[in-house]
Amino acid sequence: MALLNNLSIQQKLAIPTLIVAIIVVLSAAYSVRVSSVMTADFEETSNVFLHAIEKGLNADRDLYQALTASQDYIYKRQQGEDVSEELASFNENAQQALDRMHQTLELMKHYPTVMTMAEGFERDYNHWVEGAEQVLRLADQGDVSRAAALNSGEVSERFSQLRNYYDVVVEEAIRLSEVTMQETLHQAEMQKMSLLATISLVLLASGISVVFGPRLVTRRLNSLRKVIQGISSGDGDLRGRLDASGEDEVAVLARSFNGLMDKLQQLIARIKEDFITLDQSVSVMDDTTGESETIFKDQQSSLQQIVSAVAEVNKAAQSIADNSANAAGYTANAQKTASESRE
Repeated sequence: MALLNNLSIQQKLAIPTLIVAIIVVLSAAYSVRVSSVMTADFEETSNVFLHAIEKGLNADRDLYQALTASQDYIYKRQQGEDVSEELASFNENAQQALDRMHQTLELMKHYPTVMTMAEGFERDYNHWVEGAEQVLRLADQGDVSRAAALNSGEVSERFSQLRNYYDVVVEEAIRLSEVTMQETLHQAEMQKMSLLATISLVLLASGISVVFGPRLVTRRLNSLRKVIQGISSGDGDLRGRLDASGEDEVAVLARSFNGLMDKLQQLIARIKEDFITLDQSVSVMDDTTGESETIFKDQQSSLQQIVSAVAEVNKAAQSIADNSANAAGYTANAQKTASESRE
């Protein structure tokens, strides 16, 4: 997971596609290899086995025709008829049987089992030809009975032994052809299974990419959403942080978000400190205002006492003035009365 966090979103989204591409490429490479093997097997079957079987069967037919020609040679020589055609047929078919067998062995030279089976062919072929030519010479000498006896006896055994090479070589070529065809069919079956496996893997990889691919991107985005919801829900908890590990775009966004939360937390802490200081200042101002109000009331009471005292003093002074005026009046009246008394 830590490795995935170091990948960009584009790279994460490209991972499923890359996996599917790798599976398709591997499957295509395997299919190409299997197709090459199948093509080689078909070419081997058509260019080697079928030709070898064909030439082996024709060689066997030529050998049998050479035998028939030698038998006809004896019969016509016994009847005193012309045997040049039978002699030419014998020589031609015997040579063709040898040449076609050589061609068959040349085609099958890379198959040890065939070459092992063909060991001694040249010796037995020459042995049969020598016996057949001896039969023809005995017939030419007029000893037809001896020629027929030799042809049906020792030469016939040599022929059977020689023909056995043709039979086993053709049978082995047919067996190898069947084995190759079975391998080809097996390769075709494997290719079909590989194709089905590729389709299954592609579907599986596609399903995994559909289910888990978006989670590679949305997992931490969901964490961001939950943190933001926690902040906006009313609790105001700014302590939540996102996983910022990795180098993808979500990690960059997470680091930016965490930085924003750090700054908001610091800002709110400073605001809280300023509010506490302001609250303390307001409390001090409230205390100062109370003291000022008390002093003002005391001063007001003193002023009222002073005003009352001044009023009493004024009243006393007025009373004194009135008394002084009355005394002066009395004095003046007394002086007037005294004066009148002296007169």
